[in-house]
Amino acid sequence: MQEPRAESKTRRRPKVLVVEDEPLIRFAVVDTLRDIGGMEVVEAVTADEAWAYLQQQGPVDVLFTDNRMPGKLSGARLAVMVREQYPETKVMVTSAHLRGSEWGGPVLMKPYNVDAVANRILEMADLTQMWVPRDEL
Repeated sequence: MQEPRAESKTRRRPKVLVVEDEPLIRFAVVDTLRDIGGMEVVEAVTADEAWAYLQQQGPVDVLFTDNRMPGKLSGARLAVMVREQYPETKVMVTSAHLRGSEWGGPVLMKPYNVDAVANRILEMADLTQMWVPRDEL
């Protein structure tokens, strides 16, 4: 009797791009996501840097971007460009100041809880089974 072959399909780790110009906020979000594991986390300081990364490396699974930051592009404009060029990428914009006409998708208003952000990103990347928020441990 021949044994069944083991499935050689390995699930690719989702890639998350975090775009935030404020170092402490970016580090908190990125470190929380990396601590959870199960995904590749890439960070960018500006929307311009993020767009250059996407143009060179291709799409990511989840884009989490601040809106107001230095450079030519706002996070909302980056989100629109990503939606147009990479429609499979799930996008969330965060801001304390966002005009409704800039972006019609999900907006997480600042200030926000980093654990809540991580949970939302996990949902967007379809990885919710991997993590329990710290306050539930």
